Amino acid sequence: MNLISKPNWINARSIYKTYNQVDFLFCTPSTHLLYDSDKEDVFAEIEKIHNPSKFSTAKNVYFEPLSKYPRYKLTENTDKKRVIKPEKADIMVFSRKLDINTSASVQDVYKINSPLREYYFTVDPSRIVNLQIVKYKLETYLMDKEYADSVTGIEKVYSGNKVCRIDNKVYSFLVNLDKGVYANIIFDDELDNYINKNLLPMEDSDYKQLIYMLSSKDETVVEMGLKMIPSYNILDNACKIGILLYDNYKNIGGNKGFNSVVFKQVLDTLGINHNNLKYQEGYYRHTNDKAHVSDFIQKSTSEEDKEFGRNYLIKYFTSILQEKFDELNTRHIDLGISLEISIK
Repeated sequence: MNLISKPNWINARSIYKTYNQVDFLFCTPSTHLLYDSDKEDVFAEIEKIHNPSKFSTAKNVYFEPLSKYPRYKLTENTDKKRVIKPEKADIMVFSRKLDINTSASVQDVYKINSPLREYYFTVDPSRIVNLQIVKYKLETYLMDKEYADSVTGIEKVYSGNKVCRIDNKVYSFLVNLDKGVYANIIFDDELDNYINKNLLPMEDSDYKQLIYMLSSKDETVVEMGLKMIPSYNILDNACKIGILLYDNYKNIGGNKGFNSVVFKQVLDTLGINHNNLKYQEGYYRHTNDKAHVSDFIQKSTSEEDKEFGRNYLIKYFTSILQEKFDELNTRHIDLGISLEISIK
């Protein structure tokens, strides 16, 4: 990976001048630069130290700042110790959501040689670039005559579409990855699966209590219900919890507990988009296929919970068919036609 820190590269932007001749100018970048690598290449490097099986024997765990997983769940539900320096960790927790924006078009990357310091810049391949132009731009737009006079040459080091702008957090992670700082990596969702196995089972009485709490008109009671959910094994109860959340989306969407980091992790575990659940008025009410229930059945790790999901769908489909039959049968009610539905 070729990583250029923010102070060491200058972004070249296009401007239009007389007779529509396209020129370029230098401006200070707000991000760091990664070239000759993209997100796919980065994850290929990550995969070399991706060892989730090492978590069971690990003692010290480091959370990469890019990971949004609730830290307290590690200390409350495992015997692992959280450390704040990656060098002291046996394993590092990382997110699969890595913000690396690759250029949509081919870019040329140049290195500016100078005894004072090296600079890099990116520019569209259609631009005319030579030493005289670069020195002029440095002096005119960066107002740095001393540096412009010290430049001895320019060198094209890359040309292609693997040119990425990255923020401070991603840059720090990639620097550590390139230096081999991390011993092993486990992803957020893998850690979540590990922890879920040690959480509480959900009894029928617990489920009935959650139904009452999430449907309550008292916001405090709703918030308490949302806080209770993370204490249960989410994957063993994916159907029960997921259906309960969807059925009460209007009641929970405006509650402050809905936006907590802990509850958002519940949604991540279930594969529910936070905003899609919150703003279901324009989607869920007009979607009759209940596709999300099938997703929960696929995610669930309990046969009993899977059966709960299937029965929910059967009951729903039966009601839809009965409703349609009743609608069609209104003009034939004297004929004594009835409907028997059996869905397996």
